[in-house]
Amino acid sequence: MLKAGFARVDITPPLGTYMNGYFEARYSKGILDPLYLNALAYTDGEKTNVLITCDACSITANHAQAIRRLIAEETGIPEAGIYIHSLHSHTAFGLNNIPGKTPSKLYYDHLLRKFADAAKMALDDLDDAAAYTARRETPEQISFIRRYRMKDGSVKTNPGFLNPDVKEPLGQADNTVRLVRFKRKSSPDIALVNFPTHPDTVGGEKYSADWPGFVRRYVEEDIGDVRCLVLNGCQGDVNTIDVRLPGAMKDVSGYYDYRACRRIGRIIADTVRDIWETGEKHKDGKVFSAFKSVSVAVNREGIDKYDEAVALINDHIENGTPVTMEAYGNARRITRVRDLSDRFDIPVSAQGFSDIVFVGFGGEPFSEYASDMRRAFPGSFVVTTCLTNGGEGYLPTSKAFAEGGYEAAISKFTASLQGDLSDAAKEMLDNNEIK
Repeated sequence: MLKAGFARVDITPPLGTYMNGYFEARYSKGILDPLYLNALAYTDGEKTNVLITCDACSITANHAQAIRRLIAEETGIPEAGIYIHSLHSHTAFGLNNIPGKTPSKLYYDHLLRKFADAAKMALDDLDDAAAYTARRETPEQISFIRRYRMKDGSVKTNPGFLNPDVKEPLGQADNTVRLVRFKRKSSPDIALVNFPTHPDTVGGEKYSADWPGFVRRYVEEDIGDVRCLVLNGCQGDVNTIDVRLPGAMKDVSGYYDYRACRRIGRIIADTVRDIWETGEKHKDGKVFSAFKSVSVAVNREGIDKYDEAVALINDHIENGTPVTMEAYGNARRITRVRDLSDRFDIPVSAQGFSDIVFVGFGGEPFSEYASDMRRAFPGSFVVTTCLTNGGEGYLPTSKAFAEGGYEAAISKFTASLQGDLSDAAKEMLDNNEIK
């Protein structure tokens, strides 16, 4: 019999903590809305998994491993069964390996304890459950491809509102809300909501969980007696900006697009409400989990121009000298790969039960990664997530590496990346007899 449990823990850091997500340094000055861990535990009586979503911009693999190790030590769940997913809010914090751009040691130790607490509380909350799934596109488009072919043939990310030089977007954004509902016997139901786009809507220097926070809030208010967690999908090439419209104006909060953030949360939550009672019930099945660190090739091109790359970055930061996203991204890549070997490990994670599957990539995968998984396993309800058990930067497609643009320029990797990661995920699911 399937059992499922839920827990939520506030992890809002102290003010003054470095906020990841932009070229410029930002340090938090206030709180628009709190940051949380949301934990799901589920078991078939023999095997137990824990899935925790975090309102962080990113958590690199070494820090995710430390979290998983602590949870494993305190719960007895194998590390492969622990799935740490960063939602990628750009008004949050990150755990990385860059001096001065990570929280204090005091907060870091506190945060690890919070992860362990969330896992244990979710396990304590286990109750008999039946799983239902449903999916539906949002009634209007809220996620958009952010990479565009320009009229001169170049590729630009976020080319600006109403840019007359835009020719076409490079791809099609997925605007499907995917819902896993755990209908529990004697406890509030659990809603797991999956949607793919960048949570980079708010901006500024105050903490916010961005649109995932509003989805959680609205789903719980609308449906009642339910606990909601959000999983962000393959979002490396999509965001919430429609370049066909004029730029957004500040709202009463003083920050750009906080109204838009609420609106996105409202649209997703309304879609969840509309499909809440329409779900397909899934048979009980075995709980499974798998984890692999996949060795991929590093793009070391240009490391002989390291000094020039450092000078470009410093000139932009210190003097405000204009630079294109593509040039800045390439400079950042050069500074990051100089001391790396020719190979780098990226985590790929899979877990689930019956024919409900979660697949997580340890970076920011492009939308096509999700399509790869769903084409390979058409008989399963596949939920894909970014920044899972690691946050190792953009994970473009082979096609995107050939096209160029910001994400390909800043990525540490090569065109073989998509095949390496997708093949690893497929192998793990095949080994668990996923159809």
